[in-house]
Amino acid sequence: MKLMILVTSLLILISCSTTKTIPAEKLEQHVYWGSSESNELFNQSEAKEDFYLLSNNFRAQPNRVLCGPTSGSIVMNAFQEIKNHESLPKDHYDAGTEKEWLKKGFDLRIHTYTPYNFVNSLKPAQAKSWTEIHGMPKKGEKKDWGLQVRQLDQIFKSHGINSKLKVVSEEMKIEEFVKDLEKNLATRNDYIVINYKRSALGQKGGGHISPIAAYDKQTRRVLIMDVNPNKYPWVWVSAKDLFKSMQTFDTVENRGYVILSK
Repeated sequence: MKLMILVTSLLILISCSTTKTIPAEKLEQHVYWGSSESNELFNQSEAKEDFYLLSNNFRAQPNRVLCGPTSGSIVMNAFQEIKNHESLPKDHYDAGTEKEWLKKGFDLRIHTYTPYNFVNSLKPAQAKSWTEIHGMPKKGEKKDWGLQVRQLDQIFKSHGINSKLKVVSEEMKIEEFVKDLEKNLATRNDYIVINYKRSALGQKGGGHISPIAAYDKQTRRVLIMDVNPNKYPWVWVSAKDLFKSMQTFDTVENRGYVILSK
């Protein structure tokens, strides 16, 4: 009996010690992935279901304007089941001179969404074409590099994804954003992609798009799965700071986020 009480007491002690909350006020503005603080935030987070499939399908953006299409390709691949992978478009790859060494008729390409076919597998291209994303202006309009959040929303919808657009207006309250985070990140098979301004978040750069991978309620921290890891690693930021960075003006309206499901 005494042994059972001792074991029970030890288990309670261990449980309490492993669930110790990180004081939010002691965290740096940016807690980058791979740090001890980041590990603790991830371990204590209860809303991180999206992390696993997003990380398994993560890719870095191949150039400076493709953060939107790259984020889109990550989410589209995360939605897919392996058994149905052959229904996906093939990647954009040319073997070039290597073809002469391959078996005749052998196709090196794999079935997967890429930034290229996230945009170009739609016929005709919806919302914005590949060349327009790279700066070619539409007739009578000025150059507009990359994707605005509304254009990203339209492309997802063209792929048959249920996309709910949330433009972070001056009237919108942060509680609405936090509620969306808590609900979405606690369940699988739905995702959030954000469009925010780096400089408003304390980073160098302009507008950027990336998926959200986790939310820690205790410290109100959000894990941005930055698709440009050569510039910035994945990072935990406060929900308040992230909200303000979306509450900034883009080309025609404020930035924001899309809530995605199939």
